[in-house]
Amino acid sequence: AFLTAESLGCVAASVNRARALCDPGVVGRRPGGGGAGAGGGAGAPPPAPLPGVPAAPTMTVQEADAATALAFYEAAAYAGSTDALHLSAQCHAAGLGLPAPAPYHAFERWRLAAERGHGDSLYAVAHCFAAGAGVAAAAATAADYLRRAAAKGVPAALNELGEHVRGGDEEGGAAGAAAAAAA
Repeated sequence: AFLTAESLGCVAASVNRARALCDPGVVGRRPGGGGAGAGGGAGAPPPAPLPGVPAAPTMTVQEADAATALAFYEAAAYAGSTDALHLSAQCHAAGLGLPAPAPYHAFERWRLAAERGHGDSLYAVAHCFAAGAGVAAAAATAADYLRRAAAKGVPAALNELGEHVRGGDEEGGAAGAAAAAAA
């Protein structure tokens, strides 16, 4: 046996190793899947992404690699990495490394990372509340999370909040968040 960075407790190495296998920001499920429960038959489109998950994957990944990456993200999240917790949520939302997307589990992971101050997770939680993905829709709560994400400097949240204000919603409040979810 040999020692790896993971066995020595290096959380960053676990996250980087998982990203090397499959980064949910740039990969998607193989259309038609690699076996039972992998998301449809031959030629079937991949599942639609949830809020906070990029809509256009640019590469495919083997299901085994996705499952391994998810395991690394989960281990790093358990060790306290909020980045890994956020990436684990993205995997759950897209169904990477899982038989199917799990929006409730994605929401719970994003919410936990948001409570720990992770900006991108604040933005994802805002979209979950706005769209009712994994949680009951709540426009006022969505607006609150959107403002908190913007305060953290998340570019997409700043842009979206600016669009709400430009559209006449001076507070960037509940009406604007609900309209964004409907779009």
